[in-house]
Amino acid sequence: MRSTHTRHLRLGVGLVAMAAVMALVVVLAAIGGNGGTKSVSAIGTPTPDPAKPAADGNLSGIYDLQVLGGPFTIYHCISRMDHEAATDDVKIAVQCYSDTEIGDPANVLSEVYAYPNEVPDGIGGTAGPPVPPPYTNLQVFKGLGKYDATGAATECAGTPCVYFNACVARTGAGSLGPNLLIRAVLDNPKAGDVDTGTAELYPGANNKDCDNLLVPTGGAALPLTATSATAATPVAWRTSATDFDGDGCTDFDELSKHFANPKGCGDDPYNPGDSNETDFSGGYSINVEVARADVTGGLYFSCLADIVQDGTGKDTSTTTPGLEARVFCYTDGFSVVNALGYPGVQGDGFPGGGPAWGAIPQEGAAAETICTRFGAVDEDADTVVNDGCPSDGFNDVDSEQTALAGYVDNADNTLKIRGCFKDEDASSSVGNTYVEMAVNRNTGVGAVDIWALQDPTDCAGSYAFGGYSAIGGVPPAAFNQALTTIVRQPGPGLRGHDRDTDQDGATNAEELRDDGADCGLRDPYNPYDWYDVNSDGVIDLLNDILGVIQHYQPAAGGAPPY
Repeated sequence: MRSTHTRHLRLGVGLVAMAAVMALVVVLAAIGGNGGTKSVSAIGTPTPDPAKPAADGNLSGIYDLQVLGGPFTIYHCISRMDHEAATDDVKIAVQCYSDTEIGDPANVLSEVYAYPNEVPDGIGGTAGPPVPPPYTNLQVFKGLGKYDATGAATECAGTPCVYFNACVARTGAGSLGPNLLIRAVLDNPKAGDVDTGTAELYPGANNKDCDNLLVPTGGAALPLTATSATAATPVAWRTSATDFDGDGCTDFDELSKHFANPKGCGDDPYNPGDSNETDFSGGYSINVEVARADVTGGLYFSCLADIVQDGTGKDTSTTTPGLEARVFCYTDGFSVVNALGYPGVQGDGFPGGGPAWGAIPQEGAAAETICTRFGAVDEDADTVVNDGCPSDGFNDVDSEQTALAGYVDNADNTLKIRGCFKDEDASSSVGNTYVEMAVNRNTGVGAVDIWALQDPTDCAGSYAFGGYSAIGGVPPAAFNQALTTIVRQPGPGLRGHDRDTDQDGATNAEELRDDGADCGLRDPYNPYDWYDVNSDGVIDLLNDILGVIQHYQPAAGGAPPY
């Protein structure tokens, strides 16, 4: 039941839109490039205590943070503070998860989760962190500030405090993006105490203000509670004083934004699968930033991948057991989400993933259509849920899926993946496209080079990683070393091969294979291309097809017609 209305995207990737994209590169690069270097002066090397804030007044250590708003817990965070006692300068590194369902309104999958309980609970004050996965692609964010033991600083208002500015960059669209600036004040911080303060949130910040930590005056102040990881009575959801996710790397080491993560350690203290790993098989989400979104949209590739590490994808440059990575992507720019170009179907130009919602009716429109596939969502804010349908601009797969090869490079602690998105039926406007990606094996942060319009014989060849540059030259500037973040997303099982992003009954791994009779040759973002109506794993006449037929009856004789 694959879509047949187009063949443009048979590569299994939205890179076919790159011809239009390349025309926008100069504009997008200018839009995404106005961020500056941070203007705050560097501080000295702190003398941190990774176990706890010390009784001698040094506040370096790990803190659990809750940022509250009304009756709901808005964020749960784990924070590292590095306090330079000589100057009272502080550096902050934080990773957070939202405890409210704040999604990307332009993303058809923004409210879709992989399996039961993979949702925030929205309970304020008493609950622990929301239940990941899905784990975030966002990197640890940074803050700079001061500790004032006298309370004389304006920010402290007469009480000893720590105050700092921070920025959560690349948050996506919705109500927070493209960047979220934060000004936080923690009142009277002491070792072992539960402390309170305020956090002012400034969504929609541009890149320059984010990179320079320039927070405007005024803002929405929310109460902030910080709990020392070594408090006499730790909060109920902290299972370990120093290693929340139990992956063998302390929270202190994983929150090394301002320094270098120790080898083997990831960058998410909530994620147990990013540290001390040896087998990198599993289901992944991937985000590639070609042009960073500023006040307006940028350009991104959002991908799902299934990786098998068994030697089948061994690169010619190494004897390390190799990887095979099957990858499926969408282009997400502010003018294009893929090559289909349906009216009203376009990307938002923010990181997020998946095809955009299309043709959502205007508020109060008489032609509103009820769609229930993705749960109760009020996308157009008219108090009526499910009155906008997802676009039908999903990819069409009519040839084998893209399979890239790679290996684990122990020398520089990276995953290296390379290969070609082949234009087998000559329908792509950018022809054969070759890619080389290298990311830190633990943090998942790295870069990708993208060569479009390649000669078929060159693109089809087998090259050691880094060797393709002799054939393809240097990619265009926007596609040279584009920022890439990947994260393994587990499913009900251990490693995520059984993850089903679109919840159509076929796992991502199955849809990314080439056996069309067994769920393969499909789009792992598209909930309609494996139409298992009752989710029993089998498409048959009585349980699935008959249900569709019944919906084509007149309303008086059956279910409401489609």
